[in-house]
Amino acid sequence: MNSVSEFTSLAGRYQPGRFTASTLGAPKSLSWENIYEPHVEGHFFTKQQIETSFPKIARAFDKVVQIGAGSGFLLSNSGILLTDEHVLDSIFYSNSSLKVQNLLLGGQQISSLQNTNVLYKSKEDDFAALHIPSMIGRGCLEFNLYPEDHLNDVVFLIGNPNSFMGNKINQVEQVVSVGQLLSYDGKVCKARILATNGNSGGPLLNRRGECLGFIQQHSEESQLVQECLSIKYVLEKLSTSS
Repeated sequence: MNSVSEFTSLAGRYQPGRFTASTLGAPKSLSWENIYEPHVEGHFFTKQQIETSFPKIARAFDKVVQIGAGSGFLLSNSGILLTDEHVLDSIFYSNSSLKVQNLLLGGQQISSLQNTNVLYKSKEDDFAALHIPSMIGRGCLEFNLYPEDHLNDVVFLIGNPNSFMGNKINQVEQVVSVGQLLSYDGKVCKARILATNGNSGGPLLNRRGECLGFIQQHSEESQLVQECLSIKYVLEKLSTSS
């Protein structure tokens, strides 16, 4: 479907800093043996570094894409993609022609943004939903509408961080960071987790690989605390906007 009306059924079905590649250092892999060690929160991990101990998180990588200089993820098998409004705004000229023609996964083109339809966007809430016909049938993330059940638990953030070399921005391999869900107020989840420029729009996952929300910005409290708009809030907004 290419209408936001599908989100009514979806909702019923499912009960930024400086980064360099050297951050991808130790530990060599992420596991339940080291996940609670303090230094782990200061590192990004590749899919290969987590897939043995966290296969559900690793499987989510294929549903997260690079869009412009940010991230986004598949909300439905019908080609609906969610990202931040400020990410969407950065890839369009003022006359609505695309600056960026493709979606990337692991640095490789997987889809064209031609014929993309903007279903919904909100500058106030900083999110946007796109229908991308060429992404139909690629699957989607599973969701969890109850972040309150995961307070103080482990969470994961997948995205496409940028490294900065002078004035040049280089996209780094898609990575995941791990942290802790701190709070949820019915709209925004706050998590202590590593994120940088390029992570915007990337999904926040619980330990089962279910999406709780997606990152928008650093909290005013700390650069290590991220504010993520909850999936529950987004689905409610989308289901009432049609």
